[in-house]
Amino acid sequence: MNRKNILISFLYIIGTLGGLYFYKNIIFFFCIVAILVMVFLKKNNHRSIVIFIIMLGFIRAGCTNNYINYLYKNNNENYIEGCVSKITDTTSSQKLTVSLKKMNGKRALVSTKLYVYVKKGTKKIAVGDTIAFKERFSGLDYAKNTGNFNYKKHLQSKKIFGVIKTDSVEIINHGGQSLFAKAIESIRSMIRAQFNRYLPEKNAHLCCALILGEKDNIDDEIIKSFSDSGISHIIAISGMHTAYVASTIIFLTKKLGKRYSYFFTIIALVIFCNIANNSESVLRATIMIILYYISKLTYRNSDSTSNLSIAILINIILNPYSIYSIGLIMSSAGTLGILKFYNKQAEDNNNGKYKKIISYIKNQIKIGFCANLALVPIIALYYNKFSLMFIINSPIINFLVSIIMPVLILFTACGLTHNFIPVFIQKTIGDVVFFLSNCLISMANFFQKMDILNFTVITPSFVTIVVYYTVLFLINSININKKGIKKLIKIILVLYLCICIVTKIASIYDNTLRIHFVDVGQGDCTYIKTPSGKNILIDGGGNESGKDHVGEQILIPFLLNKSITKIDYIIISHFDTDHVGGIITVMENLKVNNIVISKQNQNSENYKRFIELVKQKKIKVIVVKKGDRLVIENNLFFDILWPNSEHIINENILNNNSIVCNLHYKDFSMLFTGDIEKIAEEQIVQEYKEDYTKLHATVLKVGHHGSKTSSTQQFIEKANPKYALIGVGVNNKFGHPNSDIIGRLKTNGAKIYRTDEDGEITISVKSGVKIKFKKFVNE
Repeated sequence: MNRKNILISFLYIIGTLGGLYFYKNIIFFFCIVAILVMVFLKKNNHRSIVIFIIMLGFIRAGCTNNYINYLYKNNNENYIEGCVSKITDTTSSQKLTVSLKKMNGKRALVSTKLYVYVKKGTKKIAVGDTIAFKERFSGLDYAKNTGNFNYKKHLQSKKIFGVIKTDSVEIINHGGQSLFAKAIESIRSMIRAQFNRYLPEKNAHLCCALILGEKDNIDDEIIKSFSDSGISHIIAISGMHTAYVASTIIFLTKKLGKRYSYFFTIIALVIFCNIANNSESVLRATIMIILYYISKLTYRNSDSTSNLSIAILINIILNPYSIYSIGLIMSSAGTLGILKFYNKQAEDNNNGKYKKIISYIKNQIKIGFCANLALVPIIALYYNKFSLMFIINSPIINFLVSIIMPVLILFTACGLTHNFIPVFIQKTIGDVVFFLSNCLISMANFFQKMDILNFTVITPSFVTIVVYYTVLFLINSININKKGIKKLIKIILVLYLCICIVTKIASIYDNTLRIHFVDVGQGDCTYIKTPSGKNILIDGGGNESGKDHVGEQILIPFLLNKSITKIDYIIISHFDTDHVGGIITVMENLKVNNIVISKQNQNSENYKRFIELVKQKKIKVIVVKKGDRLVIENNLFFDILWPNSEHIINENILNNNSIVCNLHYKDFSMLFTGDIEKIAEEQIVQEYKEDYTKLHATVLKVGHHGSKTSSTQQFIEKANPKYALIGVGVNNKFGHPNSDIIGRLKTNGAKIYRTDEDGEITISVKSGVKIKFKKFVNE
């Protein structure tokens, strides 16, 4: 195939990115494109073609983006009609995947899906039913901190553009799907029934993931073991599964002749892709394999790289947001790595020198190496991980999967024709599937314990990723000989030296204090980067139920995104979980030099765990009290204003004896108040009546999340902040922040920022005078 397909795909992707990010400023975008075309292309006919392809991508993505944003901004109650394509049971409700048909009588202009949550038992809803309800079109949860997982983009890549909760659903008609969709759903139901009929629940759910791509019901422990052992791709249905389906069909139909065999395999792949809900990675693999078989049927040469580019292009044409799909990105990069590097490293194993088993192991390691070579920066970018586990697990797991997938496909075929297959045959195959699936689970559990080859890494910068792939490209282009290697080493050293020089110069001239008020839901967390580069963490959020894993899912990814693996100072205001939960996780995973606490008057479970980690990690603990000063560097220090060791407050002892400290940097100050309440505020005001300037602050971290029990009028007046920050969860059960507190702050002239509305809040302070606020959420 012509390699121009690759260029067309690349240009269309540029247009798509423009449509998603610059759809409101088309003139600006196309001015940039026109300049680039003028610089790099000389022939006018080429220029017009390039602009045309980019324009197609821009218009497709821009129109989709504009329509979806219109739906998000529509705050009115709407009459929504849609067809149910999937039903998933949750603890207290049913999650319906609904394809939007109409809104207020108008047909949907873009293929749009919604997650609709209804109470169990509300009505007997089945897949294929057309339902209607009257609700507001809710947007999606988005990332609210730097480096955190963007759930909104994840769902958009699957064409899910809204999440709605409703108590009232009207069933307009049953079976509103097309005949093909009904047939596909019938096949899915028969496959699920077959697994449930002959397999225990745990194994049935795992097999559903391997064949149907349905992971919703798999045990959390199994998912974690697969993830920790570096084989989560096994239960995330992808190109590997598609290849096994194709090879199995080819094997079963080979006696019909090659042409018929290819024809039936193409049909089977189309059906399989639809059964797997046309997920991005499966669609990518299906298109590539079908193009390969079409080339065989038409007696043409097949170019795998060109096929890959066409598959990516079709994915993005069908859904511009699939450009965000982690599955598509990873499967495409891994495939490209194998295509570009594996053949060059393949050895001739037909000379009888090596045994077949040794040959298999070596080739599996090579395939894993080539795929991971292309995936290293992507995995680091999304998961902050680098693993060498593939060296050990690739041969074993791939061998096991190569056995279980054909058997599972055969077992699935028995389910589709179970009335014609004797029960004892189905049961025998089911027993084999049960054994093999247990082996897979056991291997995942085994490799999970071998975490010595798993490493946590910082989030790579854009420049790092570009340099990495540039080096890969050079390795692929330069002849691997003595002269070529020397040339490559020189290029790498020059690039590295340039990056080091630029980074060093930037750090020398950057004397900015940066304060990040992190959105940790219903909790507090502040990260501070001092002008000299020291890292300070004040509290770390956490969830009282222990289910949210704030440290693992929010704080650690945030810090790694900032290239932080060491914390110089942690200040723990008090040991309530919503302040110290994330700190415990940081202590377990990152290097910590110093931790600042006050004398504890209550031996809580969090404090006990803290003491264990301090001893284990050999961390220096600094115990402070009122009147102490913690000097961090020149012109930057904390004044400790509370607690007073001589006047302990016994009422709500943890909250009211929180550390209250004032950060000073030249003319800038920020007052941190923990969770102190009215009684503590009154004592603080009383104790500093001789010099209220010690309470003055440019920025106030509002006490106790804006609770009505804190932030008295007198305390706010004495602090006299220009800005106020409130750490609070969206729609929290406590009703924080209290409207009276908001009123007091505004009356006092403070501009208010809150994490539930603004996400992460960044304060940049230059020379202690110039202050700049930036909200992470601008939607």
